[in-house]
Amino acid sequence: MIPQMSSMDWVILLFYFFFIYFIFFVNLYFMKKINLNFKKLSLNFFKYLNKWY
Repeated sequence: MIPQMSSMDWVILLFYFFFIYFIFFVNLYFMKKINLNFKKLSLNFFKYLNKWY
């Protein structure tokens, strides 16, 4: 039994999945591109967070 959904709900659902895949592939791409720099960035980011919290 498929619940009745409006077209707007389907659009939101599709957009949501597209957004997740987009972020996932962008992250994969940048991890390959700047693998060493990413570690430095993450360390700096955590240092930055520690200043505020």
